[in-house]
Amino acid sequence: MRKFIYILTLILLFAYGKADAQMTRGQLLRKYYQITQLHNSGKDAEAIALCEEITAMYPKLPDTYLRMAQIYDDGGENEMALVMYRTYTSLEMDDKKVAEVASRMKELEQKLGAKSFEQQEQEKFEKLLAETAAKESLDRKSVV
Repeated sequence: MRKFIYILTLILLFAYGKADAQMTRGQLLRKYYQITQLHNSGKDAEAIALCEEITAMYPKLPDTYLRMAQIYDDGGENEMALVMYRTYTSLEMDDKKVAEVASRMKELEQKLGAKSFEQQEQEKFEKLLAETAAKESLDRKSVV
């Protein structure tokens, strides 16, 4: 349900033009400081709201997703934490930073019984191979 609300919030922010506003680097750093302060004070909902405000303006900024992942993770919201960690790793270009969260992602995947990205891709590949083999088999039979 939280995932749905998060996506709906982003859509609404984009739809009403609030995502067009830009922040200076200093303003962005102040927002990150506020997020940290709110989270440390136990005001996670407000911290997440600030993160969502930033992601609406800068959807490809990986650090914001990492902060949301950590907040959700600390709050025990494992499913949302995993979604945010995965988003972070898909956007982060620094392999060292990605490696730092990889073990936590694996722990959450195991805890939730979720398949890793690699497992999902392997299953898609195997399904595609099976479909291709079945189609070729049908094509051979129709030629005979």
